[in-house]
Amino acid sequence: MLGGKGATYVPLPPYAFAPVRYWASAGAAAVDAAGLRATGHPLVNAIVANLDSGGVVVTGVLSPMAQPWLADHRIGNSIVVAGTVFVELAVRAGDEVGCRSIRELSITAPMRLSADGAAVVHVIVGGADESGTRTVSIYARDETVSAGSSVDEWTLHASGMLSPEIDTPAVDLAAWPPPGCDAVELGDLYGRLATSGYHYGSAFRGLTALWRRGDELFVEAALPDSTDASGFGLHPALLDSILHAQLAMRSADGVLLPFVWEGVTLQASGATAVRARITVTAPDTMALVVVDSQGRPVLSVAEVTARAIAVDDNESDTSSLLRVEWQPVHCPPASVSYAEWSAVVDSAVAVVPADVVVDVRTAHAQTDVVANVHTTSQTVVAVLQQFLQDARFDASTLTVLTRGGVTVHENDTVDLGAGAVWGLVRSIQVEEPDRVRLVDTDGVHVDVAEILSATSASTEPQLALRGAQVFVPRLVRGAAPTLTPPPELSAGTVLITGGTGGLGAILARHLVRRYGVRHLLLVSRRGASTPGAEQLRAELVEQGAAVRVVACDVADLGAVRELVASIDADVPLVGVVHAAGVVDDGVLGTLDPDRLRRVLRPKVDGAWHLHTTTADHDLSMFALFSSAAGVVGSPAQANYAAANAFLDALARQRHAAGSVATSIAWGPWRADGGMTAVLSDTDTARLGRAGLTPLPTEDALTLFDEAIRSLRPDVVAATVDSRTLRHVPGWVHRCGVSLRRSRARRRTLSDDRILSSIEWRISLHKNSFQWCSTLCARR
Repeated sequence: MLGGKGATYVPLPPYAFAPVRYWASAGAAAVDAAGLRATGHPLVNAIVANLDSGGVVVTGVLSPMAQPWLADHRIGNSIVVAGTVFVELAVRAGDEVGCRSIRELSITAPMRLSADGAAVVHVIVGGADESGTRTVSIYARDETVSAGSSVDEWTLHASGMLSPEIDTPAVDLAAWPPPGCDAVELGDLYGRLATSGYHYGSAFRGLTALWRRGDELFVEAALPDSTDASGFGLHPALLDSILHAQLAMRSADGVLLPFVWEGVTLQASGATAVRARITVTAPDTMALVVVDSQGRPVLSVAEVTARAIAVDDNESDTSSLLRVEWQPVHCPPASVSYAEWSAVVDSAVAVVPADVVVDVRTAHAQTDVVANVHTTSQTVVAVLQQFLQDARFDASTLTVLTRGGVTVHENDTVDLGAGAVWGLVRSIQVEEPDRVRLVDTDGVHVDVAEILSATSASTEPQLALRGAQVFVPRLVRGAAPTLTPPPELSAGTVLITGGTGGLGAILARHLVRRYGVRHLLLVSRRGASTPGAEQLRAELVEQGAAVRVVACDVADLGAVRELVASIDADVPLVGVVHAAGVVDDGVLGTLDPDRLRRVLRPKVDGAWHLHTTTADHDLSMFALFSSAAGVVGSPAQANYAAANAFLDALARQRHAAGSVATSIAWGPWRADGGMTAVLSDTDTARLGRAGLTPLPTEDALTLFDEAIRSLRPDVVAATVDSRTLRHVPGWVHRCGVSLRRSRARRRTLSDDRILSSIEWRISLHKNSFQWCSTLCARR
């Protein structure tokens, strides 16, 4: 009894306990104290016996952050756990109960992971029957689900049977390559696979050589030095790479993934370079024997059956292609005292109301669209600068009123100048949180007092008023639920502005390879004098394309007319990609008309001239390379955000008029092997704070394809860290919940008593540490 008569007191240290999370750092000792056993396997943390059934439960955590190679297996835009991972888990669990072979293992549901997520995995092995055979089931759940949640949150990903029998075929692969084989040229195998939906990173690009002899394939594969095989039976990335040999022999599009494994026996562990014989027994079925570089047995598989999956279906809830969705909110009318900007900006009034309004809804009356965008942007910048610098407004909020700046409903009127204002102000909202609001109206609402009464009760920084309803923006996934066939571009000319730059060059290669484009017009300010332009042209010509590289300032209307008129009528213009752009970053206080004009001209003027000049052409593609900066806002890039938001608005206007148009608001592209411009440390830090992470080039091109085939005029192509968004100023931090990945259909565990026992022991162990720590702190 603590403190009772005759009790023995143990002196406590005269300082507070260090803030150490004992449970997380307890290691093997903590595992043992909880009744679990450590395993030493990279994917498996602990094992507990199931006394009721005589089986075991093996537990672990799969996370691309802890095991980066997991992220190198992507199907479409999703990180999909390779089926070979389930094989490795089943083999390891079988070792615990004397079952050396997998009799059968079926993948019941693919496991998808986010780049910053994790999944808790339980491999449940049942009791032995008369022959020693045992059931095996692999369940997982999102690690963010609390330990006390219902067992219904678990998903069954694989199930099958384990066997103590070892039945390994005798095979002699000492002579290598075997006699009578024909070498198969791999070429750009992984580039070709990417066009079908397989996006393999370095860990899964292990196939190095391939030979064929009838229905047999002979393979060499190796793990990269950066991937550690320690502790694995046969590393899942290496086993998966062996299977790529069959993909190399397929000419059909689509994705095949291993679905059923039969007769799997591991004979040696830790191999990093292997040889294999694959015997193709059916179009999607094969047998497999793996040996090391000296011909010693490593693994045998009696049969692997693959199943085709639809990439679009696989991506539907995890795609990096996003869209802005306007969602209705309840906003009760409020009484507001306000002042209009024109009434207070030049007055001698020392105290101004809490709400100040600048109305730019009349700016669209100017008939010259380009001049209107420039003038309106300069006006809004001047207002924002004075508002934020004048001490009289320190306690005030500025509301910027627009009409047609955003599209809530498909039939909304689009105003291009207002669209640019929205991109500009979104960036200022990030620079100066809680100082500026955006409110867009329709033609019904004219009176400023009525608009403020309808919207002021909301704390949202961006709102749209349509009729009596108030809407707020949210980023959501699944921007392209319906995809049209790819556009037919092979019979005509495709014009690319910025075509000799980094992104333009990548896209030109992609259009030739993926779309069969045979006539390219690459346009840039310097044309053929751009460093690398001649090499790019020669490369594309070697691939079968006729290429013209032309110097042209697309911000010059006359030059654009001459450019379009120069296209041979025998190969008419069928596609336009506007990728030209200039960046001149600076916070609001440093922006002047020249810096605005310098950034707006190539984007805004160029896009508008291409739009008007090609109006009588039958285009299959009109793609605008926009930026996520115009959608989510980016500090020190208000001019760039305005230019790109104009592109989004132009695409919406063309779409409403029945013309083809796709504006792709890109997140950053990763610098892949020198192919794209390297981001500075400042750029990387800024984008990270905005919740955007760089896209690998292959993934970006996949998103380009999806965007072009979508039925939407504007999409956001970016990888978003939804947790980071919660800390980003402005409106986008409110999108974290809507960007969470939807859950797969859940299955209930077949033996919830096992899980209850495990979770009870873990909970007891954690609580004992918490009780002890709390008691000591109070003492």
